[in-house]
Amino acid sequence: MNYAASGLSLPRIQLFDYLPDRFVRSIVGHLLAANAVNDVRSNGVAPPIDSALRAYFMDPNAAFPANIDIYYWLYPYRWRIILKHGAMGFAGSAGDIMYGHVFKFFPFSFWFVKNDLPMKNWKITLRKLNTDLSSDLDATNRLAVEFRPLQSPNFPEAPEGDRMWLVNDDLASRTDDRS
Repeated sequence: MNYAASGLSLPRIQLFDYLPDRFVRSIVGHLLAANAVNDVRSNGVAPPIDSALRAYFMDPNAAFPANIDIYYWLYPYRWRIILKHGAMGFAGSAGDIMYGHVFKFFPFSFWFVKNDLPMKNWKITLRKLNTDLSSDLDATNRLAVEFRPLQSPNFPEAPEGDRMWLVNDDLASRTDDRS
């Protein structure tokens, strides 16, 4: 039976109540834990994006870093994808890039993007997570989730058109469900 015959349809956007500070901290904690063994083994200085996220996560009174934006989208797929320190470039952009981390797991994907890099050639059409958080861990807000249109399961790591994705394969992983 198709959806037109059944009369059943999902709204394009649905609002959900959530606890923003707890939500953001949990995402950041999971992101920092992903591939952490390689990060900890290196004796070098941590990249600024990781240092800023770690400082935020470890201090319950810290504000979210002002130079990082979190974009999110619905991800109704079973694979879990982690891409740390990836950059999307654009042909003919004279060096414009979007740099950050991608963290994808059902039902959401998140793209942590350094917002202090100039971006003139691509306008982000994803929703941005509110990171202007209250100091109250239990403050509630509403999260808008767009059900349509769905992003490709390979977005952003398999870019289309004039875009390219750069990532070190040691900092990228994909997991599947166990059979």
